[in-house]
Amino acid sequence: MQVYILIPTYNEAENIGDLIDALGEQFSKMPYHMHVLVIDDDSPDGTGEIVRQKMRRHPYVTLLNGVKNGLGNAYIRGIGHALQLGADVIFEMDADFSHDPKDVPRLMAEIEKG
Repeated sequence: MQVYILIPTYNEAENIGDLIDALGEQFSKMPYHMHVLVIDDDSPDGTGEIVRQKMRRHPYVTLLNGVKNGLGNAYIRGIGHALQLGADVIFEMDADFSHDPKDVPRLMAEIEKG
C-alpha cells in the first residue's frame, strides 16, 4: 500500500526537519510504503532547502515547489501529485506538530480495519 503524508509549508524551517525525522521513526514501525510529500510555497526562510537536505538521506521524502497561492491550492496540488504517483492512502498533516506523527500507525491500523 502506497501511503502519502502531505505537508503544505510556508516558512516552516523551524519545524519541517524535525517533523520529517519524527515521521521516519513512525514509518519504521509500519509495513507500508510510506512517503512524505512536502508542498512548499516558495518559503523565504529556507524550508525548501531543509527538505532537499532530508531528501538526500531519506528516499521517502519528496518536495513539490510552487508559488504562494493559499493552503487549499497547496493541498489540491499535493493531492493531484500523490495520486499521479500511485497513492492508495493520503493523509494531510500540518508542519507545526499540531498533528502528532505518533498517530499515523494508529490511523493506518484503522484504515486496515476498513
